[in-house]
Amino acid sequence: MNKRQKKGISARELLDQLQKDPSYAKMLEEKEKKKEQNAEEYFIAAKPIFESLADEGLHLTPNNALSREVLALSRGDFTKAIPILLEWLSRVDLSALREDIVRTFAVPWTDPNIAPELIRIIDLETEDSSFSWAIANTLEVIADETIQEDLIRLISKDELGSTRQMLVLALGNINNESSINTLVSLLPDHDLIGHAIMALGKIYPPNLEEIISPYKDHEREWIRAEVQKILST
Repeated sequence: MNKRQKKGISARELLDQLQKDPSYAKMLEEKEKKKEQNAEEYFIAAKPIFESLADEGLHLTPNNALSREVLALSRGDFTKAIPILLEWLSRVDLSALREDIVRTFAVPWTDPNIAPELIRIIDLETEDSSFSWAIANTLEVIADETIQEDLIRLISKDELGSTRQMLVLALGNINNESSINTLVSLLPDHDLIGHAIMALGKIYPPNLEEIISPYKDHEREWIRAEVQKILST
């Protein structure tokens, strides 16, 4: 029997087929409408924040993302914007805007009082979400010893899911015995081991090689790569 090998379809051919499919075209149209609707909702919700900033002499472009505009400010003007943004964070309901406000705090020169306030907010979160992850991502930049106990406590909350990984990285900002011991205790955790190794690499305790060498042959490639990267520095 003459068997003919079935020819595969190229990505270009697949795209051509999809573009001729009415259901695909409708899906793209609906997706674009949703994107426009989300943008409209964002700018409507952000308008009073831009107005509050303008009242303090901070005239930003209201048709750009809030975080992009605020992070472009000078440090002096950024400092003036912080209390305004912090006040609005507790008043805003739109998730995308709340996350954007949180992202504006993710710079080393932010107000030191921001971290405890973000801890208070994330404490109210009862599940893993993009908002809680955004908070933890910001804490990874600004965390210091003042919130160490809170970080350790939040890391133990299983309901925070993948958000805990960013909290582990935040703990890596704090170079003391308690942080190191906590991170070492997280190494057996399947979900947190990689981030605990990364955080230990930031602290780099004297016995780091002894701590992480057993994971050079870990089953997950990215963890093996992280161990090798740390040990080679």
